[in-house]
Amino acid sequence: MTDLEVRAAFARACSTIRNPASKSKGNFGKYCQLDDLADHVRPALAEHGLALHQELRSDIVAGANEIVTIVTSLETGGWIEVGRVAFPAKPDAMKAGGDVTYYRRYSTMAALNIAGDEDIEKGPKPAVSRSGPSNDQPSVVRPIGQISSGQLKALQTRYSAMGRPERLALWAERIGRPVESANDLSKADAILLLTDDEGVGHV
Repeated sequence: MTDLEVRAAFARACSTIRNPASKSKGNFGKYCQLDDLADHVRPALAEHGLALHQELRSDIVAGANEIVTIVTSLETGGWIEVGRVAFPAKPDAMKAGGDVTYYRRYSTMAALNIAGDEDIEKGPKPAVSRSGPSNDQPSVVRPIGQISSGQLKALQTRYSAMGRPERLALWAERIGRPVESANDLSKADAILLLTDDEGVGHV
């Protein structure tokens, strides 16, 4: 297969793959684990003469890892890259492995245009009483100790490389509850998200 033929076969395969079942339960909803996701998409890709694999690349100097998602023709070995994501490296092996699994799962779903998680932004917004004037913005519960403008800017800088759904999911995983934006974070939440595993703060 040429590159164009690989792309065409990949497009055909993607059109047949349905969203996988979300069987596992997390802090912020149900999700499809990486092993179930791989078992779900592998047959459809193979039916179109394709295989998907993901390379983990590390930049020791920059202190970052990168996952590159590649689709390869089983017949000719021709391949195309269908996605890549970079994220900070962690010294703790368990946390590093968790990050790799997390980003492999999301990269696979993004490449195939499927959803394997509950949408944490779905459903009714929690009501909250306001002491100030009302406006047309959705009602959400604001945390005590609102995030500062300096923390907001630091968060925007640190997580600028991530898309909004991935960023919000990662924040929810770290602080233990879903959020809709940085404005829903408390100062304590921001400190947690801006602090390295070694305890070195960014603000």
